[in-house]
Amino acid sequence: MWNGEGAMGAGVATRKEKKAFLPRREPRFSVPAFSVQIAVVFVVEGQKYKARLWDVSLSGCCIAIPDKEGSPVPGDYGRVFIRNPSTGEPISNDATVMWMDHVGSAYFVGCKYDKPIELEGTFLAIYEQKR
Repeated sequence: MWNGEGAMGAGVATRKEKKAFLPRREPRFSVPAFSVQIAVVFVVEGQKYKARLWDVSLSGCCIAIPDKEGSPVPGDYGRVFIRNPSTGEPISNDATVMWMDHVGSAYFVGCKYDKPIELEGTFLAIYEQKR
């Protein structure tokens, strides 16, 4: 698994590596920027990255991490905690960083879960219904 070592862009995938990525094959559900922001914590080897949920699907998610937090790199493995904005209770899953892109003042990080998350019956189901 690629861990980002030796890459020119501090973990940013090269053009060749980006072409090799297989995008999620199921629908992705965006979290509108004007809605309640859903907090995410991604923990990799004791390092906590505080982020917000950008989009979610059954097999993965994209999170936006502010510059000041730094960023994990493709190949990093950790645990994603997606916090319910009403109760604070998280949905969590082990995940691998598949890609990372630095845009503006944030790192956008694509994570693939070890096991799919069923969105129905969770606080994330509302986004699934807005297709």
